[in-house]
Amino acid sequence: MSSRQDRIREINKEIDNLQARLHDLFVERKQLSLAQSKEEYPCRCVALNGDIGVFDMGEQEELGRKPLGLGFVCETLSASKFCPVCQGTGKPKE
Repeated sequence: MSSRQDRIREINKEIDNLQARLHDLFVERKQLSLAQSKEEYPCRCVALNGDIGVFDMGEQEELGRKPLGLGFVCETLSASKFCPVCQGTGKPKE
């Protein structure tokens, strides 16, 4: 085997390792971002759309949910428009 082929294999292995690390960082960022959003919207009616079976804006509207962020619907938080505590803002009225 040539030294070039060995080097190509080394590079490919390093690329695979970096891609795996990048994936891990994206996952961690998403988790931290979600935790931060939940702190910003502390009302009990706030939920991650994907956790409550909401995957598009039509379903969100049908269930009376108000979006609390931008992005894929299933990956964002929403609040109940009918919540007596926050009236759909995610933040309890004082």
